[in-house]
Amino acid sequence: MAYARRPAAKALFLVAVLAAGLEARSETFRVAVPGATIVVTTGPGAPPVPRGALATWIENAARAVTAVFGRFGVPEARLDLRTGGPGRVHGGHTDDLVPHVSVALGSGTTPADLSADWVLTHEFIHLATPTLRRRAAWFMEGAATYLEPLARARIGLFDKRELWAGLMEGLPNGLPLAGDGGLDVTHTWGRTYWGGALFFLLADLEIREKSGGRRSLDDAFRGILAEGGDVRAGWTLEEALAAGDRGVGGGWNVLSRLHAAQGRTAVSVDLEALFRRLGVSRAGGRVVFDDEAPLAAIRRALTSGEREPAQPAAPAP
Repeated sequence: MAYARRPAAKALFLVAVLAAGLEARSETFRVAVPGATIVVTTGPGAPPVPRGALATWIENAARAVTAVFGRFGVPEARLDLRTGGPGRVHGGHTDDLVPHVSVALGSGTTPADLSADWVLTHEFIHLATPTLRRRAAWFMEGAATYLEPLARARIGLFDKRELWAGLMEGLPNGLPLAGDGGLDVTHTWGRTYWGGALFFLLADLEIREKSGGRRSLDDAFRGILAEGGDVRAGWTLEEALAAGDRGVGGGWNVLSRLHAAQGRTAVSVDLEALFRRLGVSRAGGRVVFDDEAPLAAIRRALTSGEREPAQPAAPAP
């Protein structure tokens, strides 16, 4: 009996030794951002870039989120950087109801990759929105998909033409296919991420038009956050939409009305016409802006964060 236990004891000993080795190769440090602290752990491999580059990357992602939400989502968050292995920046994940983000940094990651990265900003946006049930995954992922490029553009980390090229390429993935239901019903990748992003683009445009550019989707998400709707809050979709509408004010209830139309029913959108109104097109493989388009001023405001368009907004169709 005693002899039979020896292999198990040896195995446990080896596991303990390996665990101790992995722990010794991990590192924890803190990054202070305005109004919050991010506790960073790297491992099991050595970070592929210096700590200073990691800190700058984290600070920039936090600044981008603040440019939309007015502040970082939570007072303290954990960020686990899984270092080692192939590739570069990939595999972002945020835990439900917990201020905990994980991102994989492959051994090929460079400081330039961090400067161009969108993953961390996307995950940090999740920290600033409530945790909803599966039928509302489009709300959580759509918000992060739509707001992330705008947030990075506002602080000078993302080129505006690249942003619109990405939207022109990505948003068609969100349109309903034959047999699809509304956003609450069909949970494919395209409908969840890009269908949700299209919902928020439409909401943002309508809010800006109705308010003459004085209010925006930023106000909706700031209102949600002000009512305690960060990742730690398990809310219903209806609670999130109502809080967003209160944040905007004006009595328009844009989010709730748009959801009433698109939640259960598949609604298509003429994206070509929408981009024409925004003054965005392609010519020779390059994005071109038309500053005489009806919503050109709103298009500029989306990426600058300014409150009032330079010209009166056109009435909503």
